[in-house]
Amino acid sequence: LAALVADMNDTMRALSGAGLAAPQIGVGLRLVIFEVTVNPRYPEVAPIPYTVLVNPDLTPIGDSQEDGWEGCLSVPGLRGLVPRFTKLRYRGFDLQGGPIDRTVEGFHARVVQHEVDHLDGILYPERMRDLPRREVAARGIEDLAGAHEVVERAQRLVEGGRLVEPVHVEQIDAVGLQPAQRALDGAHEVKPRRA
Repeated sequence: LAALVADMNDTMRALSGAGLAAPQIGVGLRLVIFEVTVNPRYPEVAPIPYTVLVNPDLTPIGDSQEDGWEGCLSVPGLRGLVPRFTKLRYRGFDLQGGPIDRTVEGFHARVVQHEVDHLDGILYPERMRDLPRREVAARGIEDLAGAHEVVERAQRLVEGGRLVEPVHVEQIDAVGLQPAQRALDGAHEVKPRRA
């Protein structure tokens, strides 16, 4: 498990991401990592501590939601306005099997929700309120035709149900977090939820 987290960490940092879920690199486990320090993709947000979160469980606090711009390493070149709960509690385990229990808000809450969505087979365009008329900013694309191509690709992903991540994601046995082999051997299947 430690080697997987190291690979995920290298990938997230190489792409200047705020987080990464195991399914994004083809591994069907309920595992996410996230951190924001000085990040060129998110220059205006408060720091988020480096977190390895195994078997996350999210509980929104209140009904308040806010639209915010999101992008994703699984859908490069595309950003969209996504509603997310503004405050939530998340629980799970760290890499050594110790419990994590945090209440967060703002961008921290947004990042956790985005990454955990990957574990349930959901990409952020599926969370957007009005896909056909959504606001989209295609970054790094110089011409309008290129931007339209990115938008159409995202629409096909959502409408056709062809997700980048595998939809079979397994829970990791918390008792078996160390050593890694026991964690993988003790995993059991969790059916992904669809929004």
